[in-house]
Amino acid sequence: MHQVLSTTPGVLKYRDISCFCQAAEDVWDCPCYSLQDVVVGDVPPTEGDQSEVQTQQHRPDVIELHHCGKWCIVRYDDQPYPSIILEVEEHSVKIKCMHRNSRYDLNRLYWPSPIEDVNWYLDDEIMCLMPEPVAVNKRAIQVDEKIWAYLKEELGL
Repeated sequence: MHQVLSTTPGVLKYRDISCFCQAAEDVWDCPCYSLQDVVVGDVPPTEGDQSEVQTQQHRPDVIELHHCGKWCIVRYDDQPYPSIILEVEEHSVKIKCMHRNSRYDLNRLYWPSPIEDVNWYLDDEIMCLMPEPVAVNKRAIQVDEKIWAYLKEELGL
């Protein structure tokens, strides 16, 4: 039932439920069933599409139930915190947050212990989805450099 298509080089579009509502008009990328975009590789967008592709790469229009278990960045006090989405209810998202390792190296994070940092946030506080971070030692992780650059630009870090 999943559908994956591409109408632009380097951009894949996907949805959980296939849709053929405009297939007779040769339109395959209708917005039905939460059509999502992802940029693949380092394909440079056309001049007018730069901001649109950047946003599509990082933040879906709506955080939905199928995003549970995915990694994201939540904005709290204008700081980015890598997190895992645990639950989604209407416009609220329950997430488990990581903490920064030091205030000097913002891109070194760890899971707090012994108490987990689990809270509900509004879905517009989710800045972006991201791949699982990379371990830099036994306890700390690091967010992908391209995503970290995007966060620094968005938050002015």
